[in-house]
Amino acid sequence: MEKSPGILAAEHHIDRIMENLKGLHIESHIETNSFKSQFDPSVDEEDHPVLEHYSVDTNQGSNVNNLKRLLSENFSRQRNHESDPMYKDEVRATILGRMAYYTAESFVQHFEATVSLARTVKGANIIGILPGINRNQKTDSIVLIGAHYDTTKHSPGVDDNGSGIAALLEMVRILAPRSGELNNTIIFVAFDLEENGILGSLAFVNQYLIPKELKPKKTGFTGAFILDMLLNYDPNKRSQTLPSDVTRIVPKAGSFLRGNRYAGDFIALISRRDYDDGLLEPFKKAWYTMPSQSKYKLLVIDPPIPQYPHFISAYRFRNFMRSDHAAFWNHRNRDFLASLPAVLITDTGPFRGVQRACYHEFCDDKAQITTENLEFLKRIVDTLIVTVLNLAN
Repeated sequence: MEKSPGILAAEHHIDRIMENLKGLHIESHIETNSFKSQFDPSVDEEDHPVLEHYSVDTNQGSNVNNLKRLLSENFSRQRNHESDPMYKDEVRATILGRMAYYTAESFVQHFEATVSLARTVKGANIIGILPGINRNQKTDSIVLIGAHYDTTKHSPGVDDNGSGIAALLEMVRILAPRSGELNNTIIFVAFDLEENGILGSLAFVNQYLIPKELKPKKTGFTGAFILDMLLNYDPNKRSQTLPSDVTRIVPKAGSFLRGNRYAGDFIALISRRDYDDGLLEPFKKAWYTMPSQSKYKLLVIDPPIPQYPHFISAYRFRNFMRSDHAAFWNHRNRDFLASLPAVLITDTGPFRGVQRACYHEFCDDKAQITTENLEFLKRIVDTLIVTVLNLAN
């Protein structure tokens, strides 16, 4: 059977990730944010009042209008260092502006990675921190939300991954008023160069999170929620597939698809069996207490991956390593024997509906911003807000 363009692009992407997980040279430095945010939440880009869209109420959850505006105004063009570096710089400034406005600590991690053929590529992770009461103490247990903001050369990347970064920024807005009230610290990270093989998250975990936060402060790490492609809701029969090795290693995933008429009407959580349950179970509990419970389904895909990075079989589990969560599972810091908890939240990308053809292509564009897809995205964001609040307390 001939593979779709999306599946072929996905295979190329996972090849890059697996190559980089073997080890590569990355140098990075932190640029403390002296940036004075020009972001004004009361007006849009043309200075039209939108104050009512930015009222903060964690009980009401996320705002569909905010999500729509973020996607259409900021994350519907290529954000790639080769095809449009100037626009990518503008997007970085937008993300940093919002981080600076809403979080107590915000900064940029610049990094340079040496990849195949001795080429170097530069990137910038944008980090915002809502400090908990236990910040910088052993009793702290960091909760992290991450999403990549870059795209491939040719794709506007509305779903991949405008949806993830829009969700992250909406969470920053809603959770910001709780800064200082919660016991545990919340870190938001906008990763760069995921499309080049998760370079940004590898730089963040190995050169910031472990050496700057976890090791010197001896703080705990509850885990990371990684958001990558959240905008594709397709309830049509036979709109959904999964790789054969995924359904072989996790048979219940195949059973779920068959019983669900192969419809793409669910969100998938990729986690390691038993080890990531501290993230998975609170999310599931929040998901099933939300309205419209029967409309939006949830599929947990939990392969039996070892918690020790050096024992993970790259070949056997390669299709579970498709995004930035793999940098947490497979870190290369020898001072930490066990890997870090992380869960990938995704609409499954090229294995669903329109993304079979549009993954990493021009057609991942504003046409994805539909009412149905936005409501799906809102449900995911609202569930995450409840989950993170519970974990941070």
